[in-house]
Order: sequence, then structure tokens, then C-alpha cells
Amino acid sequence: MHFSLLFILIFSTLGAQTYYHSSIGINYPTYNARSFAIGSAHADNSALCLSSMPSNLSMGENQLFSIVYSYLGHSNLERRSIVVKDSFDDYLTEADYVRNINYNQSSAIAIKYNKDIGKIKFSAGFSYLPFKTYNYNYKEEIRGSLPSNDGDIFSRDPFLGNHILESEGSQHLYSIGSSIDLILNKDLKMSIGLSSNIINNTTINESMVVDMLPMDDDISGYFSDIIPYEIEYNLKGDNFFTFGYRLQFHEYAFGLSFEQSAVIKNNLNDFTYDYLEGIEISENLEGVLDTTYNIISYDILYSDNQVIKNYINDYLELKTSDIQKPKKYGLSMAIMNLLKNDISFILSYEKYEYDKSYVLSSNEKYSMGIEHYTLNNTALRFGFEYQTSPFKPYISSTSSFTFGLGYKVKKLIFDIGGSYSQTQYSFPDLYPVIDNLFQDLDSVNESNLILIGSLTYKF
Repeated sequence: MHFSLLFILIFSTLGAQTYYHSSIGINYPTYNARSFAIGSAHADNSALCLSSMPSNLSMGENQLFSIVYSYLGHSNLERRSIVVKDSFDDYLTEADYVRNINYNQSSAIAIKYNKDIGKIKFSAGFSYLPFKTYNYNYKEEIRGSLPSNDGDIFSRDPFLGNHILESEGSQHLYSIGSSIDLILNKDLKMSIGLSSNIINNTTINESMVVDMLPMDDDISGYFSDIIPYEIEYNLKGDNFFTFGYRLQFHEYAFGLSFEQSAVIKNNLNDFTYDYLEGIEISENLEGVLDTTYNIISYDILYSDNQVIKNYINDYLELKTSDIQKPKKYGLSMAIMNLLKNDISFILSYEKYEYDKSYVLSSNEKYSMGIEHYTLNNTALRFGFEYQTSPFKPYISSTSSFTFGLGYKVKKLIFDIGGSYSQTQYSFPDLYPVIDNLFQDLDSVNESNLILIGSLTYKF
């Protein structure tokens, strides 16, 4: 029976590789449906932009006050497969043995204030955002093998129980900041913004359970020999600053942003995977057979398989290390819709820089997005993202398609944005049966759908 560990992607946007991200947290690249639909945080002009591009606060059709609420939903379909080979040990097909759906939801809210002072436009804002979620649910159905009643036609596979893994916890981000928009002449204006961001503390709960149905026969050989566990650990938040700069010449705008790095302290210092290995069977005084067990670690279990040991070593190092938020550098070029003082086309580049000593690698993201208004004033949006992976060499780069629309009714604006991506990678069986130890890597296929709905009211 297999119970594989998810080894990731990227965050593609977000996502993918859910189990792996349950250790470092899944986060969103942007919290506004409009900017999400065109694939760039540099396109957000609500107060939700504070943590990524605060200079955009003064962009758009601004009233004195505006408030925005976003609902964020992330659905992940995970399929894990065993690679089936023929008698010549060549690849034949993949046989799915587990299928899980994880759905995480959260909310974001922000408010901003605008004031024109001559040629200067001043904006200030506050936002409350979901920074990371550590939620993950895994359920692997375990079935046995019994002969049919007539013993000739088929074999039965009765349900015996489940491998169940659950992780729960989340962190939020509080941001406050302001921007100044300077009109230099009729064709040239400049915006500068700065924000302070605070990541809160949280507690993560994780448990792994082997759930067996009561039966007369011994069915333990169908289940993993991992020692079940239940852990609770604390994550201590941090704070960071974000700087944004935007220069607009007529309908062309150029943006720069910088996010300071941060470190989330993790007090889970000692965590590993241990297994029970039966080493001796003897008969006690009552004539009942007893088994003597020995506790072994994963590096002993896979002593002859360095590839699997490397996968597990890197995962455990990441799980027990402090969680690093990388430095983030952003660059964008946009074509503006001058009638709406907003972006109609944007190209963006982002670089995520980790410390060289950290287990994750620095990576980059490229995105392109477009917004088009129909005759009934409905905004149609599309985008494309390509991101290199921080989980080298295990995960390749990922691509995602973004989409959305928006509509305005007087002072009320409704936007919806979505993203779809697929990821395929390999990972070993972390929860094996020792007597049937699988030395090959499993194939993991993930489909990720993210939807964001934003409601903005200006007054």
C-alpha cells in the first residue's frame, strides 16, 4: 500500500504540490480578482496591493474612500499512481491508487483613503489578508484480497481501512501603507508607495492515523508500517516592508517593486519518520504467537536507495527549518487606458530570492495579461504565467492560464478571476509496507483551480 508524500511545485501560482506546501504554507500571489485574472500583482489598484505594489494605491478612478472584499478559493485534485512495467522492466502504464481533493478558502478585506492636494494625490490604506495556509487532507483507501465464494471466477478486494493524514493551520498578514502620486506635467506622472506588513503567529496541528476496521483475520500486512504520530508546533511571525515605484508617460507605465525578506520561526526541531519492523516471532506460555518489533528510521529502511533518501532528507529539512519568505523584486511595463486611468495590457517579471543556505532555490516568474471592455462595459481579462521552480531538481517549471471578468454598477464593482494549472512529478512512497517495499518513485498528477471574487464599493 502506498502513501506518498507530495513534492511540489510552485506556487504557481500557488499551488500545487499540496502536501509539501502544508509544511511551508500555500500563499497567493495577489488578492484582487482583477489583478489575478491578468496575472500580475502590479495591476492591482485597491488597498489589497499594499503588500506587493503600494505605489498603485493612487491609480484608477478613486473616490474619497473605497473598500474591497475578496473571497479566495483553491481546489487541488491529486492523483497518485504506481508505474506498471512489463516483463522486460519497461514502462507500460500508470495505475492510480489514490485520488484526493483539497479545497481551501479564505477572505481578504482592505480599505483606502484618497485626497487630492494640488498636483499631489495622497492615498493611504489598510488590509487584512490570508498570508499562508497549512491545511492538507489525505485519505488513502486500503483494500485486501480474498478469494471469491466459488473460488474460480474472481477475487474480492474488501475495504480494510484508511491511511489518513491531516494538517491544519493558517497565518494572516496585516498591512498598512500610503502612496503619493505626483503630476510632473500633462504627460508625465510618478507614484511612490511604502507599506509595513506584519505576519501573525500561529499553531499547526498535524496527525497521521492508520485506521483499521475490526476483523477476525490479521490484516496488518496491508497497512503501512509507519509509526502513527500527532504533532503540534508553533510558527512565530515576522514583519517586512514593501516599496513600490511607478512612472507613467502618457499611456505607458513602468513599475518597480521590492519586498523585504522575512523569517517565520519554526519550533519543530525534531521530526522524522520511523517504522516498526518485525524481527522475531515466538510462542508465549499460552501458546499465542508474539512478534518482537524493532524501530527503524527511513534512512535504514531505504539504505540501498539514495534517490529516495535524498527526497525525504530534503523534505524533512524544509519541514523542521524556519520558513523563509524570499526577497521579491518586481518589474512591469503596462499600456494604460487613459479614460479609466487603469491598465489594459501588462508584462511583468518577478524574482524570488532565497538565502543560498536555504533548501529552496531562487526562482523567477514571467506573466502577461490583457483587459478588454465590451460594448456593454463588461471587462474581459486573460493572462498567462510561467514560473521556474524553487524545488529544483525535483520539480520542473510550471505554467498557468488566468482568466476573469468585471462589471461596474454605479459605485459597486464586481470582479472574478481564475487560474488553472497542471503539474506532474515523481515522489517516493513515504508510508510503505516493509514486506512489500516499493523502491521506485510514484507518479503524482495535480490539477489546480483557483478562483477569486472581489467586491469593491467606492464612496
